[in-house]
Formats: sequence, structure tokens, C-alpha cells
Amino acid sequence: MRFKIATSALFFAAVSPFAPAQAPASVAARLAAQNALFDDSWQAALKMNPTLATAVGDYRYNDQLGDYSLTAHAARHEREVVDLARIKAIDSTGFPEQDLISHDLFLRQLQQRVDDYDLKEFEMPLSASGGGGGIHVSVADLPLSMPFDSVKHYEDYIARLHQIPKAFLQTEDVLRAGVRDQLVPVRFIAEKVPGQAEGVINADPFLLPLKKFPASVVSNK
Repeated sequence: MRFKIATSALFFAAVSPFAPAQAPASVAARLAAQNALFDDSWQAALKMNPTLATAVGDYRYNDQLGDYSLTAHAARHEREVVDLARIKAIDSTGFPEQDLISHDLFLRQLQQRVDDYDLKEFEMPLSASGGGGGIHVSVADLPLSMPFDSVKHYEDYIARLHQIPKAFLQTEDVLRAGVRDQLVPVRFIAEKVPGQAEGVINADPFLLPLKKFPASVVSNK
């Protein structure tokens, strides 16, 4: 009899609308989850954008130029969809003001990028200004944005130079996808691209690191 009473009580507790719900995570636990998400997202961004990593002083990917293919754009989008779901799942109630701002800004930026993906703006990777004008211009910054204080750094630089033709072909594939989708730069912008490329060729910046070796490299020869 006692067993039946106990069983009935457990059943009532399980189905009763007054049964206690699972305790929400503490502010500290939710902040820790948010910070972990921020770090995961940042590390993924550095890996997917090696030149960004170099620019911020992270040299783990110095021998990589980056992936400019349609597949890479899709992979970034998939990552952003996952991160967006993660940040939405974190309740920011009770967060300090700065952490609340970070939460809302991160969510807004991700939502914007996820929404923009359907517009396929990435299929227009060349421009007259902003973002360096495109890869045909941004590669010219490699000699200025990389460190050259060791033999390894020079080897990394040479490795990146060898990847430029592949990056150009990938960008061409993206541009062709844009043409198929009728997404192309306006004429006055497109007309500036050859001149920009010609300027890079004439400047020939890629040999700059070879004109003067730092003492730390010379001593290792």
C-alpha cells in the first residue's frame, strides 16, 4: 500500500503544473558559456582568415593565405548559423552592462551576416574601395603585414606567395557564380580593377622583404 502511495505521489509530481522546473543556470555559468562561445568563434575566425591572424600577432597560420572558394564561404556561413543558435540560447538576464552589450552586438552581427548570405554579396569579391578592393590588391599588402625576423617567417611568406595563383582561381570561380546569379559590380567599379592590378604589378612589392634582411636572419645563414 505504501508503495502505491509513493508511486502515485511521484507521478503527480511529474505531471503537476506546480512541479518545480529545472533551476536556471546562474549568471556566472551563463557568462562562462558566452565567453567560451566568443573564444571559439574568434579562434575559428583566425583559422579561416590566416592574414587576419597575422595582423593581430597570431603567427600559427603564417604559411597559409586562406581559402577564397565558394565552399569556404558556405563553411563560414554554416559556422555562423551554429554560433547564432548558441548565442540565442544564452539568457543574458542579469549580465553586467558590458557583457550584455557584447551579447547583443555579437547576436546582431551574426544575424546580419546570416541574413546577408542569402543575398550572395560574397559573389562580388572585387570593389573599387573598401576591403582593399579585392584579392588583386590585398595580396600586395603581404610584404607589409607579415613579420620578417626569422628564417621561418621568410619561409612562411614564400609559402603564401605560392598560394596566390590558387586564390585567384578560386576568386574567379566566385565571380563566375556571381555572373550566373546576375550579381556583378557596377561598370564604373569594374573598370577600375585592371588599373589597380596594373598598379600592383608596376610596384612589384613582393620583393621588398628580400632587399634588406634583419640581423637575426643574416646571423642564421
